[in-house]
Amino acid sequence: MIPMRWFNLVAIVACCTINALAQHLNWIQSRAFGGEGDDFGYSIEPTADGGFIVAGITASYGAGERDVWLLKFNSNGFKEWDRTFGTDYDDMGRFACQTTDGGYIITGMTQSAPGDNDDLWLIKTDTDGEVLWSQRYGGDGNELGSHVLQTVDGGFIVVGRTQSFGNGGYDIWLIKTSSNGRMQWDYTFGSSGNDYGYWLERAPDGGYVIAGYTESLSSKKADICLIKTDAQGQQQWTRFFGGDEDDFGASVKSTRDGGYVIAGETHSFGQGNGDAWLIKTDLQGQEEWNRTFGGAENEGVYPVLQTIDGGFIMAGWTESFSTGETDIWLIKTDAFGNGIWNNSLGGTGLDWGLGAQQTTMGTYFITGFQYKDENQGYDLMLICGEVVEGSPPNPGGSILPTSFNLYPPHPNPFNNQTVIAFDLPMATTLNLELYDLLGQRVSVVARGNYNAGTHRAFINAGNLSSGVYFILLRAGNQSFVQRCFLLR
Repeated sequence: MIPMRWFNLVAIVACCTINALAQHLNWIQSRAFGGEGDDFGYSIEPTADGGFIVAGITASYGAGERDVWLLKFNSNGFKEWDRTFGTDYDDMGRFACQTTDGGYIITGMTQSAPGDNDDLWLIKTDTDGEVLWSQRYGGDGNELGSHVLQTVDGGFIVVGRTQSFGNGGYDIWLIKTSSNGRMQWDYTFGSSGNDYGYWLERAPDGGYVIAGYTESLSSKKADICLIKTDAQGQQQWTRFFGGDEDDFGASVKSTRDGGYVIAGETHSFGQGNGDAWLIKTDLQGQEEWNRTFGGAENEGVYPVLQTIDGGFIMAGWTESFSTGETDIWLIKTDAFGNGIWNNSLGGTGLDWGLGAQQTTMGTYFITGFQYKDENQGYDLMLICGEVVEGSPPNPGGSILPTSFNLYPPHPNPFNNQTVIAFDLPMATTLNLELYDLLGQRVSVVARGNYNAGTHRAFINAGNLSSGVYFILLRAGNQSFVQRCFLLR
């Protein structure tokens, strides 16, 4: 039960109108990885131990001109190990994810001789990143693997592009393999123009959805394409999104309402020369809404991820809001694509974000690359940001809070999950708990020793029924209460 001295405070709070504060992102760490050559991070995916696996390219280490680079990080963003894979020539890693046996699957491309054609490359490793097998796929032209998933039968499904097969130019290439990389079937999608496949997503019926772009329509301009196949790779439908100029699709993700969300770049719509583009569709690929993000210059985004609160996060690059040529750019939206915040980070040169992930604590990790200088080129980057409630701090002000505080939850009302932020001016032990209207504790949200700073925690409704609940923070011999509304 809540003590009577807290019940009076609860009664006062219950009569107040709760106004959710604005959110902003604080960059809390930025680490560069690389050597004397150019090094790039292309994808970042979660691992079972709470860490991350990053795939990319290194020209600083390995066997050849450029090698596939695989880096394992723990949950705090510290590197645990890295591996390179490659020939004496040019190789590239575009995407990696963890497999059910604890190892990793990587896709990209490999070259067998100087000036030779590129083959799509698939590499399987154990839990320590040591190669178990690798397979290459291709013909007389150039091929590239962009994205790979493990299938329910233990095999793999890869999407990319092929110049060797199909109907002309580059075609989207979908390959299904066994668990040891032996090709079981493949399909191409496209016509006389160039068609590129960038991302795969599993469909609820066991099929697949591919995002990319096509130059095969009559306009000869690039349009985003969304292709649905069955479990055997047979095309079921295709949707196109675009206007009079070039538009590119970079990724697709399933959404919790059963539809899909596509992220990419548009030169047909928006405010500037090129804008980031977010498109929401239903299960059949029919557009429900779209949003553009950008300024007067060029912007673009690559991966899209639905966040814990139901909104979306996108990583990319911006010219309009940069301190140099381009800056790494992170955009957060609500569930309807409305912008909540966006942050850029970079130096004087070209800096791009190519992958983003959210942790269970609500922080974000971004990978990509950052320009060092004209002599040293680019470094692979791993950047961490933390979202806090309230207006961004003054650049010259104190970084640490000066008093204890519990901010209103956001969103509020909420359906299944909301976020609560709190300030700690000193390291302390705290309890953050959820109570119902009867004063009964229904959940322990957070408990333990916390450092000074602004923190956030997620409140999960679980099996709670609709109604009014109270969030109680006890820290530093002080207590604070906020009200929240659960609507089912």
